[in-house]
Amino acid sequence: MAVSYRFAVLRFDDRNRYGQDGVPGTFLFAGGESVIVRVKPATQAKAGKRNRFAKVAALSSSNEGEAALIELLGPVGEYASELEAYQLHFGVKPCRYPQKEEWALTGLLGGGDGGSLPPCEAWRRDCSHLHVVSVDNASTRDIDDALSIEASADGGVARTWRLSPEPSLNLPRSFPAGVELGIHVADVAAHISPASPLFRWALERAGAHGPPRRDRFRSGQPLPSLLPGG
Repeated sequence: MAVSYRFAVLRFDDRNRYGQDGVPGTFLFAGGESVIVRVKPATQAKAGKRNRFAKVAALSSSNEGEAALIELLGPVGEYASELEAYQLHFGVKPCRYPQKEEWALTGLLGGGDGGSLPPCEAWRRDCSHLHVVSVDNASTRDIDDALSIEASADGGVARTWRLSPEPSLNLPRSFPAGVELGIHVADVAAHISPASPLFRWALERAGAHGPPRRDRFRSGQPLPSLLPGG
């Protein structure tokens, strides 16, 4: 029988103890549902008075409302600890990419693998000939969006956007005639087939997170980027 794990906040700052080893807690995102978690005295002493996230397992039906401690996570109030607890609760961690041998990436034009891209769909536009500008730190390694400005190819028609459909609130914003603003995104999707295990993994995960970065995506292959020569 599979063990059912849940995640909770253990209130070590609460002076109440339920028996020698019962620490009060609250399950994450459960509407305030409380639980008593059995924690060894030595672990309680080590945890101190700081509330902690924890992975717990429900006890038998005869001990309803109680759980056993599986693992203490980080303290409540620290970004890294809260991020990890929420990722574990929602099932987006651990982040384990499929094996590189199973990615089945499409070959790259001019890439070291000697491959070539299939013809682009009609709605794709190759803008690799343009000079683009990204707003990033000098140490940034994943440059995947940038801007360009060039003379318009449509005869110099000014482009105007209206920020509201309500006529009385219209705020026109126009570029000078003959100027085209380009917003560029590295076309990584062109190299990952929907049949690829990597694509299916990304579809199921459907999420990303910022620092702390423990699961950097590194292919070891020249995937598209907006770095010079990319």
